[in-house]
Amino acid sequence: MIVNGALSDKFQLDCGVPQGHVSAHYYSIYLQVALFDVIDRHLTEVHCYANESQLFLSFSPNSSASQDAAVEAMKRCIIDIRRWSRSNSLLLNDGKT
Repeated sequence: MIVNGALSDKFQLDCGVPQGHVSAHYYSIYLQVALFDVIDRHLTEVHCYANESQLFLSFSPNSSASQDAAVEAMKRCIIDIRRWSRSNSLLLNDGKT
């Protein structure tokens, strides 16, 4: 690939899934089903599209106890997602998390 007029070095790629390949679709299904199992322990709402997920949690803005419970539930959920990701050799994008 040429970027800014420079050609990158070639290297052997031992694993991966080509973009748009049918295997990528199955991987996304596996990932979402497995990830939903982790999320369901903490939260009631999640939205996934392709390789991105969004977690939702509603709470009463007039109740600090409700807000605190929501924040704690989200923290516990993210900790478990991170633990699940590591155990499956996956990384979270901390810049987006």
